[in-house]
Amino acid sequence: MSGDLEHELAAYLWLIISPILLIAGICGNFLSLVVLASRPFRKSSAAFGLSTLAVVDSGVLFVSLLRHWVFYLSGDKIDVRTLFGSYWWCNLHVFLTYYLNQLSSWTLVLVTVERAVSVIAPLMVRSRFTRGRTVCAWFVISGLIFSINVHFFWTVEYEEEAVFQSFVGDGAGNGSSGGAGNGGGDVYYDGDDVRLIATAAATVATDSQRQCYFNRKYAYFTNVLWPWIDFVLCVALPFLVIAFSNLAMAYCVWKTMKIRSAKPYDTRYSQKMSLGFI
Repeated sequence: MSGDLEHELAAYLWLIISPILLIAGICGNFLSLVVLASRPFRKSSAAFGLSTLAVVDSGVLFVSLLRHWVFYLSGDKIDVRTLFGSYWWCNLHVFLTYYLNQLSSWTLVLVTVERAVSVIAPLMVRSRFTRGRTVCAWFVISGLIFSINVHFFWTVEYEEEAVFQSFVGDGAGNGSSGGAGNGGGDVYYDGDDVRLIATAAATVATDSQRQCYFNRKYAYFTNVLWPWIDFVLCVALPFLVIAFSNLAMAYCVWKTMKIRSAKPYDTRYSQKMSLGFI
């Protein structure tokens, strides 16, 4: 009972919150791209990082969030990964789900590191973080993440399985559901195999069930190793780098404020600080 209640509550949350996040996220990212594409920001390395982050985040919303919204909106009947009945679409969608999430995290890391350097060593940022170097760094990161996630094109499989309708006979060859009966009994489909009740039964294939799943040959990698690899790449390492960068920036600002408050009338120091911030 509690499980059904939790499932219904989760479904309502997906139905209500998903379109809000989609609309707000897509519109916000579009406005960011419009502003960052204007002339004052166009040649900035920071503008490239923020523009790329807006595009990648929009891809995450379209690929991941939209799939879950459609799934719950259809009453758990439509899965975008199996919608087109294509092996390549199934593999590509799973690949993009992980690839875009990891790329979003590391694009944010790139933006944060550049911001940290601009605060800690403002004179260095213009020489080290040029637009060309930032673009090259992003493409190197995206290439590395691509090579890590490319295994989805062979570790994920797509197939269609026959779904059998329950067919009950009366033991004399007369069936109680559609089709001609071959004998008494009941055949039902439980997701793994077709099981037979009684001595004889008729199997009536009524539909096909499309599945996009990890290949069982790579079960240890996909079920045990990959969740940890994805956690480290998508959450743990980006979190550590971003947290360290923000702490370094906070310490630098705090130290600067402390020194300035201790020497409010030191003209030479004020000139040095002004030059540094410029």
